[in-house]
Amino acid sequence: ASEDIVELRQPGWWRKEAGRKCWQKLLNFPDKIKEIRRKGGLAAWQRNQKAHPVTLPAIIDERLCELLGAMMGDGCIYIASSSKTKHISICGNAVNDIEYLHKLQGLFKELFGRDATIRKEKGKNCSQFAVCSEKIYDFFVGLGMPEGVKKDKLAVPTWMWAAPSVQKKAFVRGLFDTDGGIYLGPSRLIHFCSVNLGFEEEICQILRELGFKPTIIFRSGTPSIYLCGKEQIRKYVDEVGFSNIN
Repeated sequence: ASEDIVELRQPGWWRKEAGRKCWQKLLNFPDKIKEIRRKGGLAAWQRNQKAHPVTLPAIIDERLCELLGAMMGDGCIYIASSSKTKHISICGNAVNDIEYLHKLQGLFKELFGRDATIRKEKGKNCSQFAVCSEKIYDFFVGLGMPEGVKKDKLAVPTWMWAAPSVQKKAFVRGLFDTDGGIYLGPSRLIHFCSVNLGFEEEICQILRELGFKPTIIFRSGTPSIYLCGKEQIRKYVDEVGFSNIN
């Protein structure tokens, strides 16, 4: 007679087997969650784009030039690495610049018909004005806004050189409102700081075309544009002005 073959297993074998399978699932879990989140986020973004249509400006005007100047100052456009969605953002001080960010929010709504979100970054004294839109992103690229890190890519757009003076002044105003300031101490001056010397030289050329007398001075290895003296300050306030008063 044939003998039955019985498989002998150690006590608690089923716990080990179940644990092994569970551990394999856990190892794959993060990747699955990332994929689910990516697909869910992308679907939500697509629904948002359909629910909030974009109106692109038909012409370049003073408002658009000022917004572009602010973007080249404290803003950026970038593509999210995970979702591949396109974003537009401007950062500012969470206290001093919050009123200015709300002004830009209104300007953005006028130009593109989209509401930008303003939120404070956790653990930082920084608030961010942000919009997610492929059409607006591509529109800014067409205007000459650098993609991603803009440090070494900044340049005055080619079309700006032939633009009317009112548009050049608006562009300068956006730049100085974000990366500039005014000092009314013993040495009265208005300044603009950028790590890109070539860009500063182009801004100086625009300022000279507008009748100003800019000077580039290096402090701690960083170049800055200065407009010095009462006459230069008065001329800037009267002809260019500030949208960010803080």
